[in-house]
Amino acid sequence: MNIMKYLCNQQDASRMKFSTLTKDELENSYENKSPHINWGQAIAGETRHYLDWFYGINLSRALMEAIKTIKIFLPPKETPGPKKNWKNLII
Repeated sequence: MNIMKYLCNQQDASRMKFSTLTKDELENSYENKSPHINWGQAIAGETRHYLDWFYGINLSRALMEAIKTIKIFLPPKETPGPKKNWKNLII
């Protein structure tokens, strides 16, 4: 939506709708694309995106606070390199 408005400087465009990235579905989507953007759908999608983002941030914060409160320690995934001593580390 913003790419079309600000980068391409267009007010409208055709739109393909697809659920998977299979060749058949993409070809079908291209052949049956909508001639115009449904702005109500576009704005609703953007709103869902922001709500998911805000909800995710708050849920992550709440989970981290709960982990800190009950002193659960989850060691990070091991990566190649020198071995680390995680036994005495508490969040």
